[in-house]
Amino acid sequence: MAVPVPVLENFSLLRGLPAETLSRLGERMTERTYARREVVIKKDESAHALCFLIEGRLQGVDFTVDGREVGLYFVDPGDYFGELSVIDGRPRPEFVIAVARSRVASLPRADARTLMFSTPGIAEGVTTRLAERLRLVSAHRTLLALPNPAQRVCAQLILMSMKAADGRS
Repeated sequence: MAVPVPVLENFSLLRGLPAETLSRLGERMTERTYARREVVIKKDESAHALCFLIEGRLQGVDFTVDGREVGLYFVDPGDYFGELSVIDGRPRPEFVIAVARSRVASLPRADARTLMFSTPGIAEGVTTRLAERLRLVSAHRTLLALPNPAQRVCAQLILMSMKAADGRS
C-alpha cells in the first residue's frame, strides 16, 4: 500500500522535497501497524528499509549481559529510524519496540540510499542526526565513568539544564 503525500509531508526529514518526489517515494513505501510491545526492528537483522513513524511511539532498546532492558532513545511521530544500517549495510545495532500502537512507513534500502546520497538536504539531515547521537553517546559514556551514583546524577542534571538553556530539551 502506497503512503500518501500528505502523510510524507509530516516527516521532518522529507520536508521541502517537491511533491513529485514525495509521490514517487510514497509509491515505493509500505505501511504497517504494530501492537504495543511488538518488535519493529530486531537487533542484528539486515537493513531492508529506512523507517518513518506515522503515529504512535517507539523506543530503541538493547539488553545488558545480565538481560536488563536499556532504553536508548524514543522515536516520535514525524521522525525516522534505521538510517545507520541503511547507510553501511551492517546489521541493526539495537531493537526498536512499539511503546504504543504504532504505524510505520518503510522505504526500501536502495531507494533510501539513493535519496540520502543524491539529495544534499537529506544527507545533511541524516549526518547531523548521526552526529547528535554520537555526541549523546559520548556524553553518556563520560557520565558512566564517574565513580559514584551521586556524581552521575549531578552531572546529568547539569547537562539537562544546559540543554534546556540552549532550547534543545
